[in-house]
Amino acid sequence: MSMPDATDAALSASTEVGGGAATSAATAVLVPAGNAALGGRTRSELGAAPPFSVGSQGVLFGRKPHGHAPHVFALSHPQASGQHAWIRSVEGFWLADNNSTNGTFLNGRRLSAPAPLRDGDWIYAGGEAFVFRWANPQELEAIDGELLQPFGPVPTRQPRFARLLRRLRFLAETTSELLLVGETGVGKEVYARAVHEYSQRKGAFVAINCAAIPAELVESELFGFMRGAHSQAKEGKAGVIAEAHGGTLLLDEIGDMPATAQAKLLRFVQTKEVWPLGATSARKVDVRIIGATSHLLAQTGAPGVREELMARLGANPPVLPPLCDRREDIGELIAHFMGKAVKPIDAAAFLALMTYPWPRNVRELEAVIKEALVFSKGEATVTREHLPPFVTQATPPTAPQTVAPPPQMRPVAPTEEVRRVPRAMPSREELEALLEQYRGNVNHVARKLEREWKVVKRAVDRYGIDLTRFRT
Repeated sequence: MSMPDATDAALSASTEVGGGAATSAATAVLVPAGNAALGGRTRSELGAAPPFSVGSQGVLFGRKPHGHAPHVFALSHPQASGQHAWIRSVEGFWLADNNSTNGTFLNGRRLSAPAPLRDGDWIYAGGEAFVFRWANPQELEAIDGELLQPFGPVPTRQPRFARLLRRLRFLAETTSELLLVGETGVGKEVYARAVHEYSQRKGAFVAINCAAIPAELVESELFGFMRGAHSQAKEGKAGVIAEAHGGTLLLDEIGDMPATAQAKLLRFVQTKEVWPLGATSARKVDVRIIGATSHLLAQTGAPGVREELMARLGANPPVLPPLCDRREDIGELIAHFMGKAVKPIDAAAFLALMTYPWPRNVRELEAVIKEALVFSKGEATVTREHLPPFVTQATPPTAPQTVAPPPQMRPVAPTEEVRRVPRAMPSREELEALLEQYRGNVNHVARKLEREWKVVKRAVDRYGIDLTRFRT
């Protein structure tokens, strides 16, 4: 099914990753997902590059896109051709290679003919990756917030995940208990720690894995015990709840906790009183509980979690997406895991990293990158030889597109000149009106005008407009 034109599209978009019902008008954007020559990072003077509007007139990208094209995006990787590929708005949005030397890839497969673009499709052109998204204004605003102040180790540019993280920012400032849901390795502990840091609670962040504690020891680990409470209790011991006094306690894989311990935990959540084993009186403890589970069934909740406890931890738990659903973050995550040792990645190796489905999520990506740094020590570039075979031999999960393209979707010869009168920038008054409408957000104004951010910013500077007066 083809999407409507970007200028007047209306698309239902979830406010959550993994669920939600709110809808809002959406526009087509390309999200930069990484540059192999920069070790996965994206190019921007302000940090991670923001999404840019595809617009109703499409996009031409390459190393030397001609200035008369409707909307151009300059690639910097040496393997990119001068005019590498087109995205055109013809009965939806279509991607076409432009007779490039090294080809254009859609979802890991080299294009042999124009193909339609759908939400979440990723493009690889000359060593640089992009994700095609339909995003509504709230999601784009959430991404802008992430780029200014990431909630996690790197800013997410996945629209629905960015909006979910904005919700977590609000929840962090409350005292309510939380339940985080997500596959193993998606970063539940990372984001639980972010909730703790944003909450500004003075106590420690304490995390335990309930699945790793023997069932008979869970209660004593949680609530502690008094001297003589059992045969091994020669000395008393405070439980992890008491250790987290004033702070936050993460109970990972909470569904593996025995039912009796869950009943006592529910009692603690209700009263904030701890009864160590063998104690004759309770102790008040100020601690916030965050539960985490890798399983959540649509109707019955997390397997093994008592219904009453589920209600206390939140009726609508945030679901963190798997890495395969947020490919726009892969490049920045790679650079993050490289740290100070960040180095260029061979274009073929970066394509393999983008293609692999990452079934074990961010944790697996971290392990692969750390290993690649070890094997590439002393070498200037990470190549396919430094990656495990299961990554380099992975095949794209989707079959090539077989939809017949519209007649208008013909390749544009590299020498062909697209004649077009350059659009005039708005007057000072018109530009100030847009800045007023979008509260000084140049990214949003650029999307509205279907112009590049730097072009609009240049006009702002030329007019001498003070952006701060629109941001109050």
